[in-house]
Amino acid sequence: MRHISLFVLLGTVLSLASCSREQASEPKLVLFIENGYKDSPEIRVTVDESVIFDGVAQPTSMRPAVIFEKRLDLSPGQHTIRFEDRTRGITESKTFDSSATRTIRVGIQKHVLINEHIGVYEEVIHPK
Repeated sequence: MRHISLFVLLGTVLSLASCSREQASEPKLVLFIENGYKDSPEIRVTVDESVIFDGVAQPTSMRPAVIFEKRLDLSPGQHTIRFEDRTRGITESKTFDSSATRTIRVGIQKHVLINEHIGVYEEVIHPK
């Protein structure tokens, strides 16, 4: 009986240690850019004036059409993401709370459901 209790306790400790390692390696926030559009616009994406992407957004035939992905480690609080499409003269900004946001999607085309280029989500969305 004593051995069974020891194994149960050891299993619980190992399980908790494994879970805490998974949470530590999980990104706080994932940002990705999609371009399923036929053109290659010149874009710039910034978060609080820090440049995340600046260049030509080459289209891809892969689905999902992810052309860029970055994990961000932002301080807690309010932040502003800005999308600029210099080719088409489009600018869009959105404020988000980093503690409540897990994924940001920036699309060269507006998202069908939200009619915006920037989508902010509370859950982790893995585009690939």
